Amino acid sequence: MLVSSGSMQHWSYFYSISMKNFLLLLIPLFLILQIPVFAQNAELAKLLALPNDTLKVQELAGFAKKMVHQDKAASKQASSALLQVSQKINYVKGMAIGYSYLAFIDLESGKHAVAADLYNKAITYYRQAHDERGVAKCLGNMADIYESTGQGDRAVDARLAAVAILEKLLPTSKAPEDVMHSLAIQYNNFATTYADLFLNNEKAYTYLKKAEAICRQAQDTSQLIDVLGNLTSLLTEEGRVKEALTTGKEVFRLSKATQDNFHLATGYYSYGFVLNAMGQVDSAVTVLRQGLQYANQAKSDYRIFKATHLLALALKKQGKYPEVISILEQAYNGVAEDGALKYKSEIAAELGHAYFKIGNYKAAYQQLEQRFLLNDSVIQLANNQLIAEKETKYQTAQKEKQLAQKELLLQKSRQQVIYAIIFSIFALLVTAFIWVQYRNKRRLHKTQLQTLQQEKEIQLLQALMQGEEKERSRIAKDLHDGVAGMLAAVKMHLSVSKFEKQPEGYTKALELLNEATTEVRKTSHNLMPEVLLQYGLDAALNRYCTNINSAALQVNYYFIGEEQRFISSFELSVYRIVQELLNNIFKHSRATEATVQLSVREGVLSLSIEDNGVGFAKQPGQSGGMGLESLKRRIRTLNGNMELSTEDGGGVSAYLEFSTAGLQLKSPEPKTQFV
Repeated sequence: MLVSSGSMQHWSYFYSISMKNFLLLLIPLFLILQIPVFAQNAELAKLLALPNDTLKVQELAGFAKKMVHQDKAASKQASSALLQVSQKINYVKGMAIGYSYLAFIDLESGKHAVAADLYNKAITYYRQAHDERGVAKCLGNMADIYESTGQGDRAVDARLAAVAILEKLLPTSKAPEDVMHSLAIQYNNFATTYADLFLNNEKAYTYLKKAEAICRQAQDTSQLIDVLGNLTSLLTEEGRVKEALTTGKEVFRLSKATQDNFHLATGYYSYGFVLNAMGQVDSAVTVLRQGLQYANQAKSDYRIFKATHLLALALKKQGKYPEVISILEQAYNGVAEDGALKYKSEIAAELGHAYFKIGNYKAAYQQLEQRFLLNDSVIQLANNQLIAEKETKYQTAQKEKQLAQKELLLQKSRQQVIYAIIFSIFALLVTAFIWVQYRNKRRLHKTQLQTLQQEKEIQLLQALMQGEEKERSRIAKDLHDGVAGMLAAVKMHLSVSKFEKQPEGYTKALELLNEATTEVRKTSHNLMPEVLLQYGLDAALNRYCTNINSAALQVNYYFIGEEQRFISSFELSVYRIVQELLNNIFKHSRATEATVQLSVREGVLSLSIEDNGVGFAKQPGQSGGMGLESLKRRIRTLNGNMELSTEDGGGVSAYLEFSTAGLQLKSPEPKTQFV
């Protein structure tokens, strides 16, 4: 249809007027949308202006918790501020809250490594504040990190520890609703662990019903939404569609009543999950699209992945593969580098299938190859072979285009080229075989020499350590039986003597003798600790840390796990290593506080030693001084390893781990009497 120039001018003028009016309408609309942001910023600024005290910390904590699902940036700013204030006023509980809030924000963003480090710090401060519920909360979130990174056993251990703490606190808690809320979270996450990692739907169902009962008893709607959402998915997968539909409708209704994006994403996802399973695909797609919008508004990576994945499955049933590819790629590109590998793997698999359906075999192959890199065990061999065949066809088609142009030129020389190639390949194979044999012999010889050298070094170190302990034992006995005995005898003689002329000097002499006797006894016990021989490593380290406490250096000691005895030589060697590390802290670190944590679990004994001193600056290519290298060699002789991290001015953190296989005692060793 043709349009005259006059008509064009008319429409151009009308368009310019309309655009001006439209822009004028956008300005107040933009300002209206910014009102909540301005209000939040104003509220945070008001809180930051408060004086630095515990009340300010509590107010900032409430704001950070309120904003965590609405505005993560504002929540993070408030959490960082409350941590800084707590550090300034030395408020231990506030420091624990700050670290845990920051960790949760990083966990929601998929930054698992950063979140794990922050949770470990939070646990340390919660324990100092004697807040067991805070410890349980952090352990539960650490279990989420282990689960997301495929460490199922560690996830279960952390979750069990959290549940044990909460179940112990519940009967005597002054705020049972809070404890029940935390316990419901752990039961709910336990169900997820059993369903996703161990494929045990029966146990998952048991824990979900326990979580549901607690939520209904405590009238905890927010947590009940999550629990019923997982229950809906489980019932659907088990084929119990009628029950799943009833549960899904309840989740949908409860989430709409909250008007919270976080809960709305869960409600729409659960309802859409059931509709899709029932074959009501069009309705499912409508519900899931809305659920994905709520998940994006909540900025929750986990819910975004779940909603995207399920929406893609529903769209596949409608044959809308381009849209499937679009939403999956958008979700995949939003994943943090160190997190959500399980979800990335699932998305890569779905992308591969979608690309295959539209005939883009190369892209399909690349996506499934990426899935293998992320999670080899998830992809079946048959799918891999199918994609490999399609890729081969694709590559062959490309080569045939090039070969067709050169075929005429190669016909005359093809036979000669083939003979030359065969001869070259044969020569290369013979050469490679000879070279591989020679390299393997050299490698085997080098390995044997290294093994002999390591064994010799270990034997020398063991002999040296045994000699040192024998000498310590001899000196301890000499001090205890010799010098201590003589001091006791001198004290006895002085006690029965009478010094009438100088009573003050006499009293001072007795006091000095008492101090000397005490110092000799303490020295002899440090050289050969009786507590270690009689009661084991936990009691000995606890006693030692208590004894070296002073106004200059506060040493805190913690123990995790079940008390267990090991052979005496191993316990004594570990005790000496801790003594040496603490001695280095006392001499060189200028620290005011140090922490020693002993952990014993099946087959592994680990130690964590940290201080808040000045640290030390390491030069490039250096791993430490001679003393540190000697200590590392001693640790290697005990089948252990040590990781040391430090920053100049930021303290030193040492982590030691030993394998205890074959070192456990079935019955306690005979106790040595050493008074």
